[in-house]
Amino acid sequence: MGCNRFCRQFILERKSLPRKFLHSNLQTPRPNIDRFHTYRSARQCGMLLFNPTMMGSNESIRQLGCVELIPLDVKKDLFEKLTVALSRIWNQNVNISRACHGPALKMTIKPGRGSPVQHDINVDISVSLHCDIPITAFGWPREETKRAFSMEHINEVLKAGIHLVPKKDLFWAISFSKAERALLSILDADQGCRKYVAKIMKKHVMTCSSQSSNGLPGISSHIIKTQILWSCEKHHNCPDYWHWGNRDICLINTMKELENTLTSKRLLDYFNPAVNILEDKEAAVLTKLAEFMQKRRNELENMK
Repeated sequence: MGCNRFCRQFILERKSLPRKFLHSNLQTPRPNIDRFHTYRSARQCGMLLFNPTMMGSNESIRQLGCVELIPLDVKKDLFEKLTVALSRIWNQNVNISRACHGPALKMTIKPGRGSPVQHDINVDISVSLHCDIPITAFGWPREETKRAFSMEHINEVLKAGIHLVPKKDLFWAISFSKAERALLSILDADQGCRKYVAKIMKKHVMTCSSQSSNGLPGISSHIIKTQILWSCEKHHNCPDYWHWGNRDICLINTMKELENTLTSKRLLDYFNPAVNILEDKEAAVLTKLAEFMQKRRNELENMK
């Protein structure tokens, strides 16, 4: 099996699962196997590899104690449950997108009359599955990380671990979203301003998206969070840099750093630097957002 980034079948040991997730319509079952490997050389390949098992046979389920979870089925089931929940509250200002591209379903909340919010609020909702590959397999924490964050913060991230999220219809992708959330949630305990900076920058992104004709496809808050985490390592030698009293300077500097990142079309994943999270983004979208950030940053600098 080649070193592809995603696995074709996800094998999950489970004694009980909804029947809708069990594919039993195969005319020719695959040969049974007596053992399988959950993953191989995550450090070398930077991915998750699974050997295939027989799918659709009750005998295989009894013998192996496993079934295959198909992301398309899981996402459809999540969509159905959310649709039913929304129908019960009958809120016309909330919509769930039927598009199942990427790991998440998109819930859009339109501001009601009299609301101070001037743009739609988009919330990504996704299923995630815990996996046993440690974050350390990707070389994290780095030496710069240990200088930027305390061991208490680092241990919280290691505890959160790695998860799998749906990718397209048949694949599961490695996700560091819970590790990212664990780190960001405890960073400002010392009167820091990282969350404030992230909130303002996310608001700028949403405003730019609402004013754009195409809605900035592929742009999410993950880009902002990744930029802030890299900025933490960049400014590790200044202990008071992220102090609340320095929030305006931090905001302007981080916006400038994001502009440079978008212009270069290169932002490495914070936990797995082998991946450029901007690689598949449209160049025109990145340029538009960079120009918007520059305009807002200039406005802030002129207010000083």
